Amino acid sequence: MSNAPGFDDPRTLRLVWPQWQGAGRDNIQALLPEVPYERARRGYATGARVLEAILPSHAGPTEIVPVPDADDEASTDGVESRRAVTQSLRAALEALGRHDADRVLTLGGECSVSVAPFAKLAQQHGDDLAVIWIDSHPDTDTPDTGYDGYHAMAVSTLVGRGDPEITSLLPATVDPARMALTALHAWEEDA
Repeated sequence: MSNAPGFDDPRTLRLVWPQWQGAGRDNIQALLPEVPYERARRGYATGARVLEAILPSHAGPTEIVPVPDADDEASTDGVESRRAVTQSLRAALEALGRHDADRVLTLGGECSVSVAPFAKLAQQHGDDLAVIWIDSHPDTDTPDTGYDGYHAMAVSTLVGRGDPEITSLLPATVDPARMALTALHAWEEDA
């Protein structure tokens, strides 16, 4: 693993972002019904910390994005846990702004932790950046769809068609023509 290109490059930022609030209540309960909800939801944070612990040290900087412990879980304008999600997004953008990294390795929680790193790279590289989104779901929901989990809005946000308040926080978005979705096995219809 340490021989992979850029893995130990000093211009690769390791961003540890254990955000769990973007995963919607319904999604977590469906995925892990045998685990109490409060423990299951925080599994995203546990995964980020495990990855951080098992990866070898590297020459580049590491930033740990603070994630609020609390979560109001209420849906505001179609986004569950909006306050926690936007607070965490702001902290991640500040962390990314402290570095002039060529690459970002994100060790994260739920899918939306990819939005800030890609938005920062879009700001740096403009039309020289293309994104291949590898996920079993498209993550193209918006606050107007039937599901309020922000993790399912990551691609919409990244291409500038997500929640206006959240999208306005991003330094740049990715032209939809420069975004490819792959590995889809389930297209979720709006509820």
